[in-house]
Amino acid sequence: MTFMVRSQCVNIYGNVTDAYTGKPVAGVLINQKMKGKSQPLSRTSATGQYQVSLACGAESLTLEAKGFRSQNLPVNPIGQATGNGFQVPVKLVPIDKQASDQPYFQEQQQFVSISNGLSKSVQRATRLFEVTDALTGKNVAAELCLFYTKSGKKDCQQLSAGKSGYEVDFTSSDIVAIEVKAKGYQDYLGNLIMDQLDNKRSKYQIRLSAQFNILSVTVNAAGQKVDCQLSGSNPIALASTDGIHFSSEIPVPGNYKLAVKSESGAILHSKALTASNGMNLYAVKVHSPRIAEKPELLVTAIESKPRTIYFDKSDYKLRAESKPVLDTLASWLNQNPSGYLKIIGHTDNVGNSKLNLTLSEYRARLAYYFLEQRGADVSRVTYTGKGDAFPAAPNDIEANKKKNRRVEIQLFNKP
Repeated sequence: MTFMVRSQCVNIYGNVTDAYTGKPVAGVLINQKMKGKSQPLSRTSATGQYQVSLACGAESLTLEAKGFRSQNLPVNPIGQATGNGFQVPVKLVPIDKQASDQPYFQEQQQFVSISNGLSKSVQRATRLFEVTDALTGKNVAAELCLFYTKSGKKDCQQLSAGKSGYEVDFTSSDIVAIEVKAKGYQDYLGNLIMDQLDNKRSKYQIRLSAQFNILSVTVNAAGQKVDCQLSGSNPIALASTDGIHFSSEIPVPGNYKLAVKSESGAILHSKALTASNGMNLYAVKVHSPRIAEKPELLVTAIESKPRTIYFDKSDYKLRAESKPVLDTLASWLNQNPSGYLKIIGHTDNVGNSKLNLTLSEYRARLAYYFLEQRGADVSRVTYTGKGDAFPAAPNDIEANKKKNRRVEIQLFNKP
């Protein structure tokens, strides 16, 4: 399959996992919807990771995988969210496969010949239909409709979250179509092969997938450690792995207040926002008292060439081979009280120069944070991004462009 990518507006990345087991889901097809038309962008890797570039004006992302329910994510930028990377982890719920005497997804329908297979004395089957949340198992208020193939009868019932469900007496074998709708959930379209008239009572669970809602925030904090929290009746702390990208699922769409706090708890930024269904994307820049560039008049370089680590295209995640390099530098810094490090991020010349400048700073900042996490004294570390202004090789072929997607780290010492 050939994937099409239009002019980049915003980068989305994350991992896709099985909602029940937490295991990564490989090969998930990710499509974007533009002006009502669906366009394939990418598939998840063997470890469930993905990264896509949404075109400006993209309406939604849809994730599809064999054996799982599809997930549609409307795109909701909050303010000027373009040009920033956003972390969006997604969970997929497995489908219900075709089986006798159990509801299953209509897309799983295969040819079936209905046969009672029991003695003539068996006349009925009593089944209780319950509608539940696929993840929590709690009852959900919903409209349940049954469509009988033989008679053409339609039976619709309103189920409340407090009731046990809807009980039906089946007196003949049939294939029954099931349609369930509930606020905040994706519609359920299923079938039931009723061929077990066993004179028994049993229960069916119709498991609904909740509409996936998430807030993803990218924070440019100029080197500060920050936390993000949504206030409300139940405050929600946004999770982050790099101190830059924060995200959290939102139980219901509505009005929230976002607070970005410093390590000491001081509020650096607050924003009243309205979260909608799907992906809510917000980028914020906060000011820091830390000066990114420090005077270098009193220090001299102690190596002729800087240490260099490299990055994948349009990415600022650390490669596995980069971490030992940074570990060595963290140890050197701690063993040399007069030592200083200067971190400079670079990119190739593909794409918008302003976005490349931001990407280069993110790469440098990530190296800075890694050193800090390793216990290095980062008061003797500076970082900055230079974008595509200082290539290490001509930006003519891919092999050379790889050399330009880098971070250089220069060692200094007091004279």
